[in-house]
Amino acid sequence: MLLQYHLTSIQFLLSFIFIQSTCQAQLDQQQWHQQFSSSSVSSMTPSYSVYTHSFTYLGNTPYQNQSSSSSPMANDQIATALRVQRDIAVNVTVDQLVQPAIDLSTAFFGQNFTNSKINQVDTLLLMGYKRLVVDLYWDPLMSDWQVCPFFMNLTSSLSSSMNEIKNSKDHSLPSAASDMAFTVTTTGNRDTDILVQKDGYVCNYQRSKFRDFLESIDNYLYSTEEGRASQKTDIISIIMNLHEYADANIRVSDNDTITIAAAAGAIADIRHNNTNSNITNTRNSNDATNAFSRATIASPLLSEAVVPIADSHLSQIISASLSLSSTQSSRVYTPKNLTADREQMQALHNKMETSFWWPEWLNLIDRKVQIIFGFGTFDPPVSRTFKLTSFDNDMIFSASSINGLMNTTTAATDVACSPTLSSPVNSNVSWAFVSDRIRPFTYFSANNATQCGYSPYFTHANYSDSASSIHNVDDTGHLSDNVLSTIWSWDINEPAVTPGQGNNMYHNNQKRCAAIVKSTGRWRSMDCNGYYRVACKRMDAPYDWLVTNDTVTYDYALSPDICPQHYTFDVPRLPRDNTALRFALSKMENKLKEDDKVWINLNLVYTADDSCWVIGRYGNCWWLQETGQRFPGLVTTSIVSGLIILILVGFFVWVKCARLIRNRHSKSRKAMVKKMLAKREYVTVPA
Repeated sequence: MLLQYHLTSIQFLLSFIFIQSTCQAQLDQQQWHQQFSSSSVSSMTPSYSVYTHSFTYLGNTPYQNQSSSSSPMANDQIATALRVQRDIAVNVTVDQLVQPAIDLSTAFFGQNFTNSKINQVDTLLLMGYKRLVVDLYWDPLMSDWQVCPFFMNLTSSLSSSMNEIKNSKDHSLPSAASDMAFTVTTTGNRDTDILVQKDGYVCNYQRSKFRDFLESIDNYLYSTEEGRASQKTDIISIIMNLHEYADANIRVSDNDTITIAAAAGAIADIRHNNTNSNITNTRNSNDATNAFSRATIASPLLSEAVVPIADSHLSQIISASLSLSSTQSSRVYTPKNLTADREQMQALHNKMETSFWWPEWLNLIDRKVQIIFGFGTFDPPVSRTFKLTSFDNDMIFSASSINGLMNTTTAATDVACSPTLSSPVNSNVSWAFVSDRIRPFTYFSANNATQCGYSPYFTHANYSDSASSIHNVDDTGHLSDNVLSTIWSWDINEPAVTPGQGNNMYHNNQKRCAAIVKSTGRWRSMDCNGYYRVACKRMDAPYDWLVTNDTVTYDYALSPDICPQHYTFDVPRLPRDNTALRFALSKMENKLKEDDKVWINLNLVYTADDSCWVIGRYGNCWWLQETGQRFPGLVTTSIVSGLIILILVGFFVWVKCARLIRNRHSKSRKAMVKKMLAKREYVTVPA
């Protein structure tokens, strides 16, 4: 009996250990697989959800000396305000959203087109810019697109000097070569360290290409995609102005060929494969070899090369440079996609006009779309040595369909909007922008344009106050300050909710509901138990607002009967919608004081970081739905394993207890039988 009991105990322990080790092995394997997958990708691209970034706003704005940080526990009111504006507009079509734009050539690059500067383009996207306008230059010798604004047709003498620099044994020493047009400098032992300067402009030799630019864009897209950093996920657009090199001495002939003043020595230098040095760049060598094979060089010195007019290959470059999304789908929304979507909408709504229809923001995000490409300006056709293909037109939107020309009929200083119920401001404007080419934006002029429904287009290099000595070392042009002008919702230092820490997870519990201030039209976080009037929006009219006469708490404002018939308690989704509500408030001069507040349908749900503002009592942030899905297999495995172990432990305990009970009952029955037999024992007398 004792031996059988010990054998049962050992069997139970061995079974328990086996099940636990099996489940742990499955967990470890899944964790390893996910860590390996993430590390293999993140080794190529930075993850902005891991590496924090911050900006200190030192420009002449109401946010001066404030900072914005990606730290989860930071009280980042600026990032929260921008994210709330994104979240409440998820069901708005993308062409109506505010997209602060920047001209990269004039406002970012200046004269520095080096590879290190190109790699910093993603910083602009982290600041909050949503549209980048880039000038691209066609290199007819390489049949490739460059960001560098000058044609590097190096003379053979300069090419020889470059060979001497590259063949030098001491690559660490700065060296230079120059001729009448160019100055070439190398500071290391790689091709990326070769800098070419002309007229104050500086570029990396063969490392200032469009594909290098797209590498920085891809880093941003990968690191901020849905599920990886959903709080930062957004849709950006790239507008491409296409140019020919003005200094390339190009002549177009009648037989679809071009004659170029080419440098044989420079091409030979690019083809040169120096096996004794560490300079290797297969892609550049192949490009140069192809260019050399296409060209007919008649002289070892500067001569003419005749090459055919080539396809632009823009669509191929974009496809090859951008990685696929987490679902292995393209991140690019194309004209082909838009045509299919419009046909589908037309089939669902027969009488709907779809010529100017665009999909909603969240619809594209659900499809893992993050970027849209569009054409801007073109050089005159007579001087073009490239041609666009059907593949390019299927991937890149025309300038007219996406306002790639950045045209507007209103100057930045002339923007004025006084919406009325019958004629709201810019109610049907698609991709509306206002440029500051004539006069640089100030915070107030750009914010005014935003309030009127325009996206500001920044084109100047420096937006700092000329009378101030305040300068940001990391942002000398105060480009990050420009994005602050697109905050049209929350007031300065709002929302005033402090993230929870430690045991006190939720600080400032009272200020979890939003109200609009009559005097400014900006929002403040208020005590939900306060009594204010309610903002009601007509359900069948986009800019028709009214305010109730009664004052109620926020909770009562959510009641369906608080607003008149055909109206509902709502929140402005767009800046011009907010301007229309402010106009409705201004008409109540006798009922509302300047500092009076009115409830809008926006409240803060209880989360660990207090950053999710939602519409309605039961709303939820779309990006919170992704938070718990990063390791679904790991969580499922843990739960299933725990349940299996719990069931088996219960079963073995029941078996043991049942056996002990049976043994105990058996012993008691035996004792009872013995006792009964003892009572019946008697002595017989022989007859």
